[in-house]
Amino acid sequence: MLADHFFNLYQQLQKLESPNITKQNKSQNYQKSYLKQKKKLQIFFKKK
Repeated sequence: MLADHFFNLYQQLQKLESPNITKQNKSQNYQKSYLKQKKKLQIFFKKK
C-alpha cells in the first residue's frame, strides 16, 4: 500500500518533468506539486 503511494508520487513528478515545459515553469510546477505531495504525505503518516 505504502509502496503504491510512493509510486504514484513518483509518476506525478515524472509527468511534471515532461520536456515540453519551459525550465522556469517546470520548477514552479515541480515545487507546487512537491509541496502539495509533501503535505499529503505528512497527513498520511500522521494517520498511521
